[in-house]
Amino acid sequence: MAALHPLDGEDVPAHEKVRFWNIFAETYTAEQQGDMPERIVEWLAERGCLDKTRDVLEVGSGPGTYSFPMSRRSRSVSCLDSSAKMLDRLFETAGREGVSNLERIDADWNTFDPDRRWDVIVAALCSGSGTDDSIERMDRLSASCCAMVSWIENGGDRLQSEIWARLGKEYSFASRTTDGIVEKLEASGRRPETREFSATVAIDMPIGEAVRRQTGTFSFFGVEKEAVAAAEDILQERSEDGICRFRSVNRLRATVWEPLK
Repeated sequence: MAALHPLDGEDVPAHEKVRFWNIFAETYTAEQQGDMPERIVEWLAERGCLDKTRDVLEVGSGPGTYSFPMSRRSRSVSCLDSSAKMLDRLFETAGREGVSNLERIDADWNTFDPDRRWDVIVAALCSGSGTDDSIERMDRLSASCCAMVSWIENGGDRLQSEIWARLGKEYSFASRTTDGIVEKLEASGRRPETREFSATVAIDMPIGEAVRRQTGTFSFFGVEKEAVAAAEDILQERSEDGICRFRSVNRLRATVWEPLK
């Protein structure tokens, strides 16, 4: 059985996880999600979770993949992330595009304890957001609605697993999904509503760029040189005329519930 990815272990210090996400901020892309973020936010609005009278706290906002579509359907979005570089990217984009209803919060969600509440709490692809502590914190800080977005299938993770396998490590990305979240919420007395989304993702790029994107975070583990060599071997086998063509059907799950009072 594959082990947990080393970043997801409970013994990894918080500051080391921040260092990882700051490295990842340089190459992070939402391409594997296709148009699903826009459709998920639209669904949240349709079912009444988002509207122009509501303030949103987004947990793990990253560079703003969900922040910007939510900002168009909310009064405000408070963007919380432990990675300053991710937030730098988000607010650089906001400045260029003239988006003014975003608030920056540099904080670790696991220790976040503000003296205010928001109408809506959204955790989109935030590692660890399916834990009991995280769900309880979402409930406590929300006045009306909580929402979580998680991976079901991500073709990009398969390639990452292949690179690690070439390095002699069998790692699983299962902890980044929230399988069983509906059952967990129901068992605790909550009444979740869920919907699955899918997108056919087609990405073409030169081998060099593909290798850079796939291996940038391996420097965190001290094996970047080895990862680059492994990725080059893998991607050479799948390229034509120096172009890598990635094709996958990726899936996300959106889950919504009213917070326990």
